[in-house]
Amino acid sequence: MKQQYSGATFSKTAPYYDVIYGGRNTEHDARIIIRHLSYALSHIKHPRLLDLGCGTGAHDVEFWRGGYDVTGVDKSDAMIREAEKKAAAAHANISYVTRDFLSYAPAVRYDAAVSLFDVLSYMTTNEQVTAYFSAVSTLLKPNGVFMFDCWYGPGVLLSQPKIIKRSYQSADFTVIRTKTPSVSYENNTVTVRHALTIEKEGKAVSRFREDHILRYFFYPEIKQFAEKAGLRITSWGLLDFPLRKAPPASWSVYFAARKMP
Repeated sequence: MKQQYSGATFSKTAPYYDVIYGGRNTEHDARIIIRHLSYALSHIKHPRLLDLGCGTGAHDVEFWRGGYDVTGVDKSDAMIREAEKKAAAAHANISYVTRDFLSYAPAVRYDAAVSLFDVLSYMTTNEQVTAYFSAVSTLLKPNGVFMFDCWYGPGVLLSQPKIIKRSYQSADFTVIRTKTPSVSYENNTVTVRHALTIEKEGKAVSRFREDHILRYFFYPEIKQFAEKAGLRITSWGLLDFPLRKAPPASWSVYFAARKMP
């Protein structure tokens, strides 16, 4: 049995990511996001869309099917390889780039951008959050549309993160994951240790762990960070069309924004 320990986020999880998160209806979520984007960009045919921190490209095929020219950017080469497999299986013409999107500098600007699965929450310092919104603003055209989600402070504090152990089954293997959280109230972050065991035919073949540090946010600070980068929040709440008001106990919320002209 091979045992490895790594603090590098998603470095070992990538081959198992879609099995672990297979219960999320990403196609449904993508279709709702498309409704938001298409409503705002109704005057543009085949708009350019940038998926920042695209991971395994869970939403991208649906965006492409919705008529978008899609580019996905992620700094994890392992995640990009999984995204490319997914696009190839769907015969989808999607471009993928292995790079930290904070330093991504393409020759073109985009009509729309998305940043999903709580990518913003991995920006744990004010400097990183500032760089995040600044990068998005630079990559968008004037009046471009941006949709993103993050951990929501009231929900995290009211729910109190707990140890969670679950198993996930694929045709070839079973993933057993235990998530152990530790809250830093001083930094508004939660460190979640993911301990994973991979089993085949009932026997453990690999064990490893990854530490994920995520920041939870409150609406006033999101608004302030976005506006400093030239982005105006147009709506926020639970994912729906339109976005629904988020109850205080909501763990994650979505935001829609426009780049100011």
